[in-house]
Amino acid sequence: MPPRIGDRPAVAHRHRADRTEERAPARRREANRGTEKGPADNDVYAGNARGNRGAVEVPVNARGGGGSRVSTVDARRLALEGTSGAAPYEKLARLGNFEGFIKTAHFGEIYVRIKQGDEPAKHPPVVYLGGIATCAERSSKFEEDIQAKGGTVITLVLPGQGETLARDIKNNGRAKSLDKDITARMQADAVVETLDAMGVKGPVHATGLSYGGYIAAACKKAHPERFDQLYLIAPYVMSQAEFDPRAKAARDMMFRNPFNPFSYFMGPAMERQATRAVLESTFNFTWPVLEGHRREFIDALTNLTMGISNDRLRDTVKGMDGVNMLVVPQDGASPPELGEEAFQASARDGVFMRAPASDAGHHDLIGANPALCAEFVAKLMKQRRAEEQ
Repeated sequence: MPPRIGDRPAVAHRHRADRTEERAPARRREANRGTEKGPADNDVYAGNARGNRGAVEVPVNARGGGGSRVSTVDARRLALEGTSGAAPYEKLARLGNFEGFIKTAHFGEIYVRIKQGDEPAKHPPVVYLGGIATCAERSSKFEEDIQAKGGTVITLVLPGQGETLARDIKNNGRAKSLDKDITARMQADAVVETLDAMGVKGPVHATGLSYGGYIAAACKKAHPERFDQLYLIAPYVMSQAEFDPRAKAARDMMFRNPFNPFSYFMGPAMERQATRAVLESTFNFTWPVLEGHRREFIDALTNLTMGISNDRLRDTVKGMDGVNMLVVPQDGASPPELGEEAFQASARDGVFMRAPASDAGHHDLIGANPALCAEFVAKLMKQRRAEEQ
């Protein structure tokens, strides 16, 4: 059983290390970005968002914030725009509160929503990546809370997910993202291409829930110069067959069935079929944006799942700096003890936290308690900004 959290702030670990010029030369170039001070070391997350612990339902068709526009932005046109000597995130700031599709070089059109915070041209934004079955509106309350606290947030719906999958189907008849399994490296490259298309060349922060948390870590591993701090929320840690005894036994039988001499060769196909069946039962809905495309929705979930089935968060973040993690007590999908194990494998210069006991078992913490998630991310972003003054 994970430790129960009472009324005290749910901070399990607070590790800090001296950051030398050699470790972060690029970040020091923005030394004059502002004067706001961050929270004290013992106030990383004061109060656990008291009064905001109840579940918050986000309507699927809700629209957050005014002033957004829906459009497609061609990467080449954005690349040609800009002025010399501009602030590091000037092009991003000029997009305003944007909602629409960004055209990339190799991954088609990616759905993006931007909510601008304070001085967006000067300060790095945070990129948000949702869970495996996400669509854009799942995170609208979380984004609004980040924006209200002064942060700029860029929500990306990755290939194989929600609005991006629907666009892929519309543009190509059958989605190209369904042709093969989608690996973490492919998703990381899609994120970077989308940032490039928006003219965001400076380092950004990244946050994500579950699958999105793991992809955020994969982004920094693949492109360390493009990502600074990671804020991982109930991140995927490994395949359930690795830690769930029943799932492990079922998988072993597929590959090493003593009554079937061909099981070693048939195992991969059987595993894929079983994975698809579980996903179809678990996600027994289809987002309105994918209405009429239930089969494609499940096919995409299968490709996304199989694409990371052999990955482990611990291996991805090993030795990595800037890893911060928020885990959920009694989380059957992302066991907190395995999250802590992954954190311990990192450079341990970030923050490891457990959500309060009132959120126990709520793997979808972005939906269950967006205020808690936003507070976790926004306070650490603000602190990071203060450290680089």
